[in-house]
Parts: sequence; structure tokens; C-alpha cells
Amino acid sequence: MKTAFSCVVLCVSLAFWIFSPACVYAQGVAQLANKIAFLRGQSVWVANPNGSHPHKFTNASVPIDDFLFSPSLRYLAYSAVVGSAEEPGLWDTTETAPQRAICSIVIMDLQTQRTLKQTDSDWVYINRWLPQDRFLYHTSDGYAVGDSYIYDAHSRSILNIGMANERAWESDFSFDGSMEVYVDGEYVNKHTRYDLHCVDANKSTDRVLLSRDFRIMQQRISHSTKSIAFLQVQDPEVPGASHQRDDVLWLYDLNNSTCLPLYRGPTNSMFAGVQYLEWSFDDQYVGMFFSGEAIVVDIKHPSRTVKTAGDHFSWIGNDKLIYTRSKCIYLYDLATRSSKMILKDADQTTFLQKPRE
Repeated sequence: MKTAFSCVVLCVSLAFWIFSPACVYAQGVAQLANKIAFLRGQSVWVANPNGSHPHKFTNASVPIDDFLFSPSLRYLAYSAVVGSAEEPGLWDTTETAPQRAICSIVIMDLQTQRTLKQTDSDWVYINRWLPQDRFLYHTSDGYAVGDSYIYDAHSRSILNIGMANERAWESDFSFDGSMEVYVDGEYVNKHTRYDLHCVDANKSTDRVLLSRDFRIMQQRISHSTKSIAFLQVQDPEVPGASHQRDDVLWLYDLNNSTCLPLYRGPTNSMFAGVQYLEWSFDDQYVGMFFSGEAIVVDIKHPSRTVKTAGDHFSWIGNDKLIYTRSKCIYLYDLATRSSKMILKDADQTTFLQKPRE
């Protein structure tokens, strides 16, 4: 099976490198800022925030499975589908083995219209953009996560950081990259203690903000860098821990070092490297954007919780969200608690926020 898979990868890789177009359509940062991007027909499209004037952004001859614009909007990373192979596993002779896409990650410089990086065709997956236009992605052998890599779009260099580097996958940064928050754990007194760290790159300091017996996840810095929101997951092995697994949203105030719970609700499935918490532009709300549902909490009035069904949620302003449901894009207004459909035949939407000066 391994040999057959390798042959498939080699053939589709050669076809992709020889016949694929060299670039996406040119468009400057000014034209992308404050637009929405989405997938339609395996191409990346861009439209106005109200859904008007949608136009195809990438070349239709390259089928795309996933994409991510850099925060600077200068670079676009996307997974180009170049073939498929059988899903690893033991399958009954009467079963048809499911197929998994084989992709090559392509990184484009939208300013120069050049391809900066094109990975080998494999089971390779997009993670996220890091500060200073560095791009994180990882491979898989079909059973487990493989090595992770950081590609630097400025130096065009690549760094292999090894397997499942949790800090690289999960840490959060301020917009300028000078502040980082991350979590590490230490086994103490027969259970794991979790520490929330704050790194100040300008002062070269790394301090522990708090330590807890429960797992700290999804730590996110507010836009003002005055607060950190994070989720609590209770470890059932801790003595006295409830068997009811809840999500608890906490707010840590960096000015006075206080930490208060804002919300408690039934637990949701979460996967490593996926961002589920996101601050509104004015830091009034924290959105918990789970698969199938958004839970939005007003930090000044935590009892005013708003829930709406959907996927691929993204803030589009201080009190508005976009999201997808049934291959359509919707706009949700927190002020009126109402939603409306703005685009059909669209998926994986995101808002392209104007880069900060």
C-alpha cells in the first residue's frame, strides 16, 4: 500500500508542477482590505462585506481545498488539490476505501505575483500565519500528525520544528508580535499544573501570569493588549473535579492581575491548532466559534450571551459576524440579534481585516 501511495503522489506531483498556472490574479492590499473571502467551486473568491460584487480571485484550473491570507494581506497560502489516495486503515473486501485529498501547499506573494513556496504533494495541512509573515503547516502519515514547518516569506527559508510543537500551534500573539501568551504544564502532586505565560519581546521577559489545576486552552490577547481570554477544561483526574465536563470562559485583566469567569456551558469538541476564541474589533465581545455554533459573550454583561448556528465564524466589525451554513454566507447583527443571507454557493468564509499601521 505504501508503494502504491508513493507512486500516486509522484505522478500527481509531476502533473501539478508542470501544468499548473504560475500565479493568482494580482490584487493589492488596498483592494483586499475589509472584504470577505470564501471558497466557491474550489476557487478563492472575494466580495464586499455585504456580499456584493463577488469575483474569482484564484485561477480556476487549480482546485483549492483550504486557504489563508496573511494578516498583512500580502501573502496567500492555499492547499492545491493534486490527487487522492485511499484513506489508511483496514477495510473489508466488500467496502470501498474512502479517499483523502493529496495536496500541495502554495504560498503566493500577491504584491509581486510570484510563487514563493510549493510543498511536495502529500498529506500536508495549513495551520496558521505567525507574526512577521511566517507560515506554519504540518504533514501527516494518515494516522498521526507528522513534523511541523515554519516558512519565512521574507527570507524564503524553511524551519522544521519537529512533531506536534504545542507552543507553536497554540500560542497567541499581539498584532505586532511583541507580546505572546502560551501555556505549559508540569506534573505536580499526581496531577498536571498548567501555567499561563506572557512573553514581552521588547523587554525579553517571560512571566507566569497564573497557575491552575485545570487545563488552560485557547488563550487569546485582546486587540488593546489589556486582557486575555481563555477556556478552562477540567481534568477529571483531579480530586473533586466534576464529572460534568463544561467549557468555562475566563477573563484575565493584565492591568490588575485579576481573573474572573464569564461563561460556563456544555463542553465542545476542540482540535489542536484550531482557533475557537476571537475578540471583536472593539474588545467588547469574545466569540467562542465552535463547529456548528457560535457563543458570543459581552465581557461587561456576561449574562447577555448570544448563540447562533453555523460554521466558519468571523468578526466583520464591532458587533457583526459572518458565517456559513448550508453552503451559504450569512451576516449576523448582534445589535438586532438578526441574521440575513448575503451569498449563495459559498463556504469557508473569512473577513480580511485591514492591516494595522
